Amino acid sequence: MILLAVILLLGAGCLDPVDIEGYGYVISLGIDELDGGELYFTFMLQRESADSAGSSDGGASIIAEKGANIYDAINRLEGRIPFVLDFSRMNFMFIGEKAAKDGMIKGIMGENLESLRVRLSAVVMVCEPDASTVIGGLAANNDANITKLQSAITQDKYLTGMVSVTTLSRMLEACNEGRFDICSALGSYDETIITDMKQKKSEEDGEDPLKDAEKGQSIGGLQSGATGSALFDGWVMTGKLDRRETMLLNIAAGEFKEGELLLDTERFGTVTLQFRIISNNTEVTGIYDNGADFLIKVRLYATVRTIGTGADKDEISSWLQDEASELIEAELEKVFLKCREASCDAARLGTALSKRFTSAESWEQYDWKEKYKNSQVSFRVELTEPAK
Repeated sequence: MILLAVILLLGAGCLDPVDIEGYGYVISLGIDELDGGELYFTFMLQRESADSAGSSDGGASIIAEKGANIYDAINRLEGRIPFVLDFSRMNFMFIGEKAAKDGMIKGIMGENLESLRVRLSAVVMVCEPDASTVIGGLAANNDANITKLQSAITQDKYLTGMVSVTTLSRMLEACNEGRFDICSALGSYDETIITDMKQKKSEEDGEDPLKDAEKGQSIGGLQSGATGSALFDGWVMTGKLDRRETMLLNIAAGEFKEGELLLDTERFGTVTLQFRIISNNTEVTGIYDNGADFLIKVRLYATVRTIGTGADKDEISSWLQDEASELIEAELEKVFLKCREASCDAARLGTALSKRFTSAESWEQYDWKEKYKNSQVSFRVELTEPAK
């Protein structure tokens, strides 16, 4: 028994142990395409002061290298960094706009990232103009703002509906199955924003933290953030939506929770409506050799936040049920046409349509992405005032 215990203990030992300080934990990865087709990889690393449990609030350092692929870049880095890169804590994959439009993501995802232990729950964000710039904006406060950015994007999605959140696993599902397309968050960088760190530095120097601020200038928060959505046809970025259009797409796709929308009306001028989702349902109303017809029914609680003067309660209720619904239906149709022009089934019509086919073979033979170009969608929006 003693001999057996000794053998088991010896067999359980590490053959190639690495000290925990010998790892550099990648919390975000940026991918840009250089002129000539070579790739440029930016790695945001968790500093040693960060929480060992995986929190990325403790600070960050940035390293970058070019290469034919990610393994080539890592091999070039190994000669000048005293640690092994570990991707098990990665929360974001940032893709430069040029790389996204050239479909470089497919090559990256086909490089067996499982061997790097990359999280498939990592959020995908396309960056204007490039990934390295957006990552630099995240580090402008001298801390690892990945956690803050992830919280900001998630909160933005659920409170405004103006952001799309897509993970690597969702992208793989969309591209491998072909039943829908993804739209990722579209990130940008604004160097004019006065960050918390700039304010703190001025305070430490005994100066007014807003001495250089001009009226109308953005103050506080991150210099990098989500400004809309990037539309994809499979692996290739084919278009963009602004924040308002993203909200309308989320309403059509069933991803919307609550938010506010400004409507320009002839009757009341600019009206601000606050929405909360009740239900969303996509129906297939016709299947043809060259396409399909759909009806998307949306029910929303609607509250008027601002409206022109002189409108009484009954007049507003009547306007909500008739004219307001029609205005929103027209707005939803515009966004659908923009997505269809980009060959992006972000409303997931193909998911609803595929349920009408009896086998995977018949579905594949239908060639949905080709038929999508000729498909039509009608919208029916019902607005209900919440009970008081």
